[in-house]
Amino acid sequence: MSEVKKIYEALVAIADGLRKEGISKSSSSGNDKGKFTFKYRGIDAVYGALSPLLAENKVIIRPVTITREQDSMSGSMRLVRIRVQYEAICAVDGSSITFEGIGEGCDSSDKAAGKSLSYAYKTAMFQLFCIPVEGQDDSDSIVHTIEKPFVSEAIIRKAESYEAEIANCFSMEELRSIGKDIKKL
Repeated sequence: MSEVKKIYEALVAIADGLRKEGISKSSSSGNDKGKFTFKYRGIDAVYGALSPLLAENKVIIRPVTITREQDSMSGSMRLVRIRVQYEAICAVDGSSITFEGIGEGCDSSDKAAGKSLSYAYKTAMFQLFCIPVEGQDDSDSIVHTIEKPFVSEAIIRKAESYEAEIANCFSMEELRSIGKDIKKL
């Protein structure tokens, strides 16, 4: 009979350590008047719960590949979607397993990619270790709506290229022709 890889034993020990406490929604976000306040599990809470257990069980988790879809835009908001393949390695015998996490991040500045990476890590850890959660609403019970659909950057660049053409129009017919092209986008 072949020897069981140490990584499996280590992952079970980590899951057992997380089973006792879990990670609750302890962080909150909202405006100063309390409107739209919600609780969430931040990446810091996940790192804080996992870090001592990973070290104690001699496990390293590293990203192996990151696949990023084409970014989308909605007004000034950028949406980044990624898929990360992780590897959990046992330092005792070098055995390892791979697993994936997916993440989305939306931001009007430069934080969308970081948000998507954090979310991919959080979801991968919650799934790998079956981390218990408290007060988690059923995600299927909430219907989300988007004010404006996300549009790819390629389409935005193409639409922006019409600006010069519109500025150089000399007739309503030319303008209508450009309008028809824009509608096709």
